[in-house]
This record gives sequence, C-alpha cells and structure tokens, in this order.
Amino acid sequence: MALPLTFIDELPYTSQAMPYTHPQHLATIGQIFGMQAAQPRRILELACGDGSNILGIAQSMPKTECWAIDKSETKIVQAQKVADKAKLHNVTLKAMDILEVDSSLGQFDYIIVHGIYSWGSAEVKQKILQLCKQLLSEKGIAYVSYDTTPAGDSRRIVRQMLRYHSMGMKDSQQRLDQLHALFKFLIAANRETNTAYSLMLQEEYQIFQQLPHPELYLDYIDADNEPVLFTEFMQRAHDQELDYLGDAFFKTMLPQNLSADVQQNLAAFEQNILQQEQYMDFARNRRYRHTLLVHKDITLERNLDVSLLKDFYLCCDFQVKQVEDAIHFVGTHGTVTTENPAAQKVFTYLGQQYPRFVKVDELLENTGTQSEAQTIFETLFSCCMQGVIELHHESAPYTAEINEQPFASPLARAQAELGLTRVTNLRNEPVDISSNVICLHLLPYLDGQHNQSDLKRLIQYGIDQKKYRLDVNRDGQQVELSEEQKQDLFQRVLNNSLHLLAHAALILS
Repeated sequence: MALPLTFIDELPYTSQAMPYTHPQHLATIGQIFGMQAAQPRRILELACGDGSNILGIAQSMPKTECWAIDKSETKIVQAQKVADKAKLHNVTLKAMDILEVDSSLGQFDYIIVHGIYSWGSAEVKQKILQLCKQLLSEKGIAYVSYDTTPAGDSRRIVRQMLRYHSMGMKDSQQRLDQLHALFKFLIAANRETNTAYSLMLQEEYQIFQQLPHPELYLDYIDADNEPVLFTEFMQRAHDQELDYLGDAFFKTMLPQNLSADVQQNLAAFEQNILQQEQYMDFARNRRYRHTLLVHKDITLERNLDVSLLKDFYLCCDFQVKQVEDAIHFVGTHGTVTTENPAAQKVFTYLGQQYPRFVKVDELLENTGTQSEAQTIFETLFSCCMQGVIELHHESAPYTAEINEQPFASPLARAQAELGLTRVTNLRNEPVDISSNVICLHLLPYLDGQHNQSDLKRLIQYGIDQKKYRLDVNRDGQQVELSEEQKQDLFQRVLNNSLHLLAHAALILS
C-alpha cells in the first residue's frame, strides 16, 4: 500500500506544497505550446503562508534563488524555522504586504500567486497583475489562481449563512464546531428534497471538511471573496500586457475531454481559445482556475499532435488490476483499459518505473514494442491529453531504486524531525506518513550517512523503546522468533519501508 498523498487539486487556497505550481510543471505547459520558457534562476511566491510550497520548490531546485513574501510575520517565522532546519540556503522569506512589493526585488522567471487574488481588495488585485508584468522576465511564466463565477457564487450563499451563525463567537474551536453543526442542520433539513439547493449544500460541505488547516475554515467566513469570469480576469491581464499561456491543469483546456455533442458546440469557438475555455467553464460548473500568464509578445502553437511526445518524459503510477478477462491500469489520475499487448507492456513498465520519468524511446526499447511505435505514440498521447499520464520536460532527481546508504529529501527529513507527519516530497507533493510509524521513525536518519545495517538497528531500537511493535502470529498465537528470524524480519520491514518512501518520491537518486 502506498503512502497517501494529501495533495488536493481543486480545493481553494490550501497552505501546502502544490506540484501544479512548480516551475518545472509550468515550463512543461509552456513547452507543450511551443514556448521555450526561461530557465528557473529566480522564483517569487506572493502570499506564501507558512512556506510549504516555496520550500518544496527550493529543495528540488537548489541552484535556484527562491523568494517568498507573506503579510503574516508569524507565518514567515514558521517557514524560516523549517528552512533553517532543512538547510535550504537558497530561500529568502520576508514579512511584507503585497502592496509594498516593487521593482527593487528584481525580475523573476516564475511568479506564483495562489489564493490571494480572489480574497484581495481591488487595489491588491490590480497590484498582483502589475507585479506579474513588471517583475516577470522576458520568457517567464506567472501562475495566478482564483475563484470563478458563476460556479463560485454558490459559496456566497453558504458564506452568508455561516457568517450569520458564527456572529459574536470569539472562541475559534467553538466557531468551527458550530460551522459543522450548521452545515449538518442545513443538509438534514433538505435531505429528502433532492433539489439543486440540497446537492449544493452537500457539495459545499464536502469541500469544507477537506480544508486542511483550521485558519482556512475561518477564512471561509471571515474574508470577502470575489469570483470572476475567466474572460474578465484575462481582460484585466491584457490591460497589463499579459497573455494567456494555459491552465496549470492542462487537461481542462481540451474540448476532447468533454462529450461529443459538447465538443461539437465548442467548435464554434475554436479560433478563440478564451471564449472556448469560458464556455467549458460554464459546461463544467468550474469553481477555480489556475491561470498561467506570459508577456503578450510570446508566440504560442495551439495545434497539438503526437509528435510532441518525443520531447518529453512520461510518468504514471499505474497498478495492474485484472477483472475477469479485462486488464485495467489504475493510476492516481485515471484508469486505462486496453487489450493491446504492446500497450499493456508499456503501461506496466511505466508503473514499475514510478516515480522516475521515462522517455518514450526508453519505453519502446525496454518493452520491445518498437514495431508498434505509431500505435503506442497515439495511445500515450491520448492518455496525456486526458491527464492520466504526466508529461515533464526534464528528468527528475528522485529514484525508485534503494542503495546501501539511502538519502531522503532534506526538507522531508527536517519536517519529520520537527514532529510534522505531513512532509513534502521531491515532486512538491504533501505526503501523509502519520499512519506508518516506522517510515516516520526512519525518515530523519536517511541522510546518506546511515547504511542499511544502521537502519535495521534503528528499527530494533524503536521496538525496544516501545515506539512500535512487530508481532508475528500463527493460528492466532504470537510466535517467538529466533535472533536470526528477527534480523530477517527487520530486513524485510526495512525493505518495505524504504520502498514506500521511494515510491512516494522521497528518496534522491
């Protein structure tokens, strides 16, 4: 069983590592559309919160200068503590209001603005886009996320009720408890109706429950939020001489991921990508956008075909599952079913290599499927367009292989040493290791200095100190093991734990 990712694609404004904001991912979107994006020499994140995102980026790009600002001095101090523990010397963290930022910071190749746009005043909104114009390098990319209307308007209804119900409450925990209570009351009151209102309440409560930090619950009622039409946002961007590159969630840009009749209707807008995507937002009832902006003079290629795959690395965590006569390849972002033996070999190989990135030529050569290259290219292209298989324009620094002295992510080790059970992997994803006490215990010691014999002794020490137990039972009875059997068990537990950590992209190559 894999360690669970807590990464949430479509929730608003989580204070956590977000792989879809990583400069390598943004550059990949650029390359898909024919843009040779800037090398990531300098990165800026506005409203960085506790630094979870920028620190994850900094650890994966040690030669890149990473800057981040947030209005909260408490959050910056918290972020600096983790950065110091992880020895991330390429990070500069500042307590600063967005309105105070100016050109004295210099230019940046990537600018990340997650969450603050919808909550900001009109002055802050304008300032964000001004900074994207002024501080973005010639071939840089800016990421800005925001709530979209009309789908986002349903939250206003809920927010008004929550604000009214919590009015006058001072204790934070009491407010949280009462907000849950009100949601449950509203859902119960409408359970039998099966109306649009009832379904909306249930959907909102599901999102509300998944917000990962208590302060975000409070943001749900404490701050004003202005959803905006995608085309309206882009008009504001155009006023700052910024153009649309794409969406951080690439598959959402493609009409072919909708039904055939919807595609036919959208064809009327195929010459106007902004109008086409606006109508796709309407069709999907899309609540949030993750828009990528570039300077207006950047030339882009919007016609995509299978030939683009030759320039990319592919990645997918496929697991093979057979149901009766059908073979399914199940990944985090979707499932593929195929009867083609060559495609089955390719998907199996991709899953075995995860989390490593693999070139298509390697896929074909190592699976002996070169004779069916065209079919494989078309199959892989379709999976990439649907978002099932990831595209990357560069290789990755992590590995699925375990050596004698494993070396884990310095940031994840520091987070574990600080008592955090959600750590950031080398894909800039948050990984929850709270359920695996042995992985949590081992992680700080995977520093390249401890060999596997040291790590086995560490497991035995954990048992002696009653940090955890390893029991072997047969027919409901605990079995006493010899010393040799214990050592064999410790090795198997160590191998399994290291495999889990490597599969979670926590082990450096």
